[in-house]
Amino acid sequence: MNCIRRYKSVGESLTIFDRDSLLFKPGTAYGYSTYGYSLVSAVIEAAGQTEFLTYMRLTIFEPLGMSHTLADYSDSIIANRTRFYEHRQAQLVNAAQVENSYKWAGGGFLSTPSDLVHLGQGLLNNTILKGQTVALLFTPQY
Repeated sequence: MNCIRRYKSVGESLTIFDRDSLLFKPGTAYGYSTYGYSLVSAVIEAAGQTEFLTYMRLTIFEPLGMSHTLADYSDSIIANRTRFYEHRQAQLVNAAQVENSYKWAGGGFLSTPSDLVHLGQGLLNNTILKGQTVALLFTPQY
């Protein structure tokens, strides 16, 4: 989806799909959706009583030493950001810019391999989540 509108909040971005029907009855099947992560970020915002990006920075990125992970604002100059590409008619071309404010939790961050290792260590060592929660995250969905 090439979304050009910048949303002011996670809650506002939910309007993209708030009238969509469900693919199946809850608890009966699983299908990945970036919008699912948008819902998770709305829950995090509500439970944490703070804006999602701020919450992520203060409770995840900074405590884990993830100093090179940040929101991918498409209209900002971000040092060392790679260009995204796609295949079109057997050619490699620049991908269109995407406004990520509708999907921060589902693909709106930029990071480095080192920071991702810090995140993985934080999960595996139960630094940022309880072991019980991590076990739920790693439980296969069928």
